[in-house]
Amino acid sequence: MFFQIWHFGLHILHSRSLHLIHSPFVYEFCTKVLWAKKRRSQVGENIEHLRKKLLQNQTEIALTDFGAGFQGKEILQKKKKIGDIAKNSARRRVEGELLYRICKHFQPKKCLEFGTNLGISTLYQLSALENSSFISLEGDENLAKIAFQNISSFDNTKRVEIITGEFSESLAKNPILQEYTPDYIFIDGNHRYEPTLAYFYHFLPKIKEGGMMIFDDIYWSKGMTQAWKEIIAHPEVSISIDLFWFGICFIRRNQAKENFKFMLKM
Repeated sequence: MFFQIWHFGLHILHSRSLHLIHSPFVYEFCTKVLWAKKRRSQVGENIEHLRKKLLQNQTEIALTDFGAGFQGKEILQKKKKIGDIAKNSARRRVEGELLYRICKHFQPKKCLEFGTNLGISTLYQLSALENSSFISLEGDENLAKIAFQNISSFDNTKRVEIITGEFSESLAKNPILQEYTPDYIFIDGNHRYEPTLAYFYHFLPKIKEGGMMIFDDIYWSKGMTQAWKEIIAHPEVSISIDLFWFGICFIRRNQAKENFKFMLKM
């Protein structure tokens, strides 16, 4: 906790304002996406109505944890109430709305999400897309089933493929993922140094020019922060945007390298 508080203070101190941005691409991103005048959508209202129902759900389900608590072949199994999962793990509205605006603005064609959870963040992203494929990875089968039900009941015209299993095994063995060349990746599911870098290097050669990778909770731990620093130092990451809660990397290989820190307005 002290680590996060310390870095949040530094983030506030070093965040830039709009008049200090000289890159036209980043300026447009800030004005039309990050700090858009309308930061809440009707889509968000509908998704938050679903969240309220999930918060009241006291059904207990068994979970298999492949995330930060997963060590090698040791699989952690536990039981949790759906309401507690919605309270503690589901994406906050302010972050969900940002994901919605990012997808709405850029309209990526091939999207990949690590960590479906209950489907809240998936819905925010899917709702913004007009003609895109969307694959979401989830470690736990029970969570994946609930997420698919939530997504289907919200809008069954939006199609998403949820692939279950430990992420590294899915990437290595699933033929769909082996052929997939995304231009948008949201990584929220394993907040450790080694897996985060492994996902980055796995998809860097595959991601299309102009694509982006979004990393959740880059200050969750020292390992995550170190991974983030190494990622933004890579020569193919031309633009990085540090929002404290999220880290966004743009793969624009012919653009001058710049790193930005901004505050995400509530």
